[in-house]
Amino acid sequence: MGGKIATIDPAFAAAYGAIGCGVIGQDATGRVLYRNEAARRMRAEEELIAPLADGERVTSTGASFADSDLPHALARRTTVAVRGAVVGVRARDGAIRWRQVDAVP
Repeated sequence: MGGKIATIDPAFAAAYGAIGCGVIGQDATGRVLYRNEAARRMRAEEELIAPLADGERVTSTGASFADSDLPHALARRTTVAVRGAVVGVRARDGAIRWRQVDAVP
């Protein structure tokens, strides 16, 4: 999936493209509308270590995240920003790759 999935203001696209943090824009249903280059790289890395169809997302304690408790879903449901959430992606060999996530509705 490419970086430009839907029309986005070119000024925002340029700004998002210039930062090293992954930026993913979603609509109210959670459908991805935009992904900057950093977000595409992170997604590609995750696909290499644990395909998303099978990949397990874990909390900082190693417990599995319910889909509804992932930061983006929680922010969308509560309409409150989630900042600094720690999300791990468990690799096939059991190693966990950690991400710090901010989700803003």
